Amino acid sequence: MKLRVDAYVGVSSRYVERILDLPRVVAFLTVVDLLVLERSRELVESGLSFDEAREIVRDTSVFTTHTPVPAGHDAFPFQMMDRYFPDWHDRLKITREEFLDLARQDQSWGPTFSMTVLALKMSGKHNGVSKLHGEVSRKMWSWLWPKKKLSEIPITHVTNGIHTETWLAPELKTLFDRYLPSNWVMSIDDPATWENIERIPDEELWDIIDPLVVEALTQHHGLDDLSVPLEAEGHMSREWGGLK
Repeated sequence: MKLRVDAYVGVSSRYVERILDLPRVVAFLTVVDLLVLERSRELVESGLSFDEAREIVRDTSVFTTHTPVPAGHDAFPFQMMDRYFPDWHDRLKITREEFLDLARQDQSWGPTFSMTVLALKMSGKHNGVSKLHGEVSRKMWSWLWPKKKLSEIPITHVTNGIHTETWLAPELKTLFDRYLPSNWVMSIDDPATWENIERIPDEELWDIIDPLVVEALTQHHGLDDLSVPLEAEGHMSREWGGLK
């Protein structure tokens, strides 16, 4: 079942991009590792060789690994790949063995098709989500680069986090400025900063959030008609938040 879900998410995510006619500049891989196969298939279908397609996909893909323990990385027996991906090597115009080798990870019970190995081999940049996680990941996957020193394994790190004033909608910052302490931006990790959050009236908050939801769906995804069902449902986002 997990393999079927991975296949559905990986392939369908590219399908949605085609339907919405979204430009593909860089693919960020986390749980959609099979997206690299679907992108490769498209390029091969357009007339490129698999090697040419792989280079394009690799140059435009970034993989973030989130799991620092082996048990958290999906790896499937070859017979499962034969069952659920019986003709994918033909679609990519490579042999079955070449297809399986794209993600081969030998386990004590036999060879497996590892989604993480696939993502690492088919992306040009790789990172963990903290400095320590980057170190752990370099050790965990060093066997993929047997000729490199541990410090040279090409897995870096990008610590999870955001810059609040860049990430936050200006409308929400103005609202928070009215209700939170004057220095709240500089003390967002202090619980006392957020004690006044309950003072913000629900209606005042949702009057800001509702238009932002519509704007995100229309301007950023080109779905100009989605404002209609949102309004027709009487502020759908308020219902999601338990407010009617």
